[in-house]
Amino acid sequence: MNHIKGGIKILVGYLITLLIFVVFLYTFISFTKDNFIKWMPLYSFIFFLLLYLLIYSDMKRLALKEKKPQY
Repeated sequence: MNHIKGGIKILVGYLITLLIFVVFLYTFISFTKDNFIKWMPLYSFIFFLLLYLLIYSDMKRLALKEKKPQY
């Protein structure tokens, strides 16, 4: 049951980051206008870091639980 809860927590983290990405994407496009393509890699990298910060600790915790044998 803990594995399912952990998986759902990771999924929610992904969905929150995706929602933030899309919401701020429109704002980002309005600021950069014609230079949008040049700035897109930086924007994507910043949100990759956000995703990493939100999810890595949960994924590590879940992986450690799966490694331990349950007798």
